[in-house]
Amino acid sequence: MTTIGAITTGTTSEFQKATFINDPYLAYEALDSVLYSGWYPENAQTEWTDIAVLDEKYYAVFGEDVVTASDSKAIYIEVEPTTSMIKEYEYLKQY
Repeated sequence: MTTIGAITTGTTSEFQKATFINDPYLAYEALDSVLYSGWYPENAQTEWTDIAVLDEKYYAVFGEDVVTASDSKAIYIEVEPTTSMIKEYEYLKQY
């Protein structure tokens, strides 16, 4: 998967209006390709990774807590969507 731009830090609340396509593996792989070794918490409990679509852009996102938590840390990078990601998003936005 191709990443676009640089890693950005923010909060999980930035993605409250995003559509998540439920692909934590792809998100992890995209972030792992640009972050330092050991970036994912060893004993993760509320942390997550997923592909989020927001304003027609696709992001690999890591969040330290749920999306509705306004002050939880998020790390993300824009990614070039794969055909399967586009199909999944098109399916999900119907509902």
